[in-house]
Amino acid sequence: MTRIMINGCELTEVDVLKGPSLDPATPVTQWAPIPGGVDIDTSTLLTGGVPRFARAALSLPCVLKSGETLWSAKRRLSAMLQGQRVDVGFAEYPGWHVTGRVALSGWSWPGKSTQAILFTLTVDAEPYWYKDTLTTVVVAASTKGTSFSLSPTGYSVMPVATVTGSAVTLVQGGTRTSLPVGVTSWLDGLRLDPVVAGGSPSPAVGTIMGADTAKVTFTWREGWPG
Repeated sequence: MTRIMINGCELTEVDVLKGPSLDPATPVTQWAPIPGGVDIDTSTLLTGGVPRFARAALSLPCVLKSGETLWSAKRRLSAMLQGQRVDVGFAEYPGWHVTGRVALSGWSWPGKSTQAILFTLTVDAEPYWYKDTLTTVVVAASTKGTSFSLSPTGYSVMPVATVTGSAVTLVQGGTRTSLPVGVTSWLDGLRLDPVVAGGSPSPAVGTIMGADTAKVTFTWREGWPG
């Protein structure tokens, strides 16, 4: 058995009889047929080489030990969870969660000899295990330019940047991006890639130019295909 957390709060009255599978997510593959030749793998053609993964359906058999009637339990838990998009965590995997919509089904009451109520909690989840806390890196700008590097430990992510003090310019390769002060910006061109095929990390590297009082906070969430 294991305990379950919904949006960071433990459901102390519910035990999960069988925990979730930690098998890696199934990659989504696409092939372009070539008449008279070998088909071409186009799975990552539109994603810049980043693989995509299929959603995961977690089916969790649960037992409710609240002592209430079956009808009362169904009404209460359905009102709280049915159809809701939530973060679902488990006691044996502290600090990580999956995100998806919840469906409750298979309600049964074994008999009068026990007050335990059985049901199935299904999560139509995104194909990633997410870290509960955000990763944050603060870079101080300078008029000559401050070099920085960012490297994740999980799947590819696009960080957000928040500027304080005064506006700055982000230089990466041949691209210059102006970041206004007080605005949270999605950096589509600043993708953080994980270690690939046993090699070394390929961190995003750039330069921050601006007044010495300016700072840029980069934020992203670690995760891995689960």
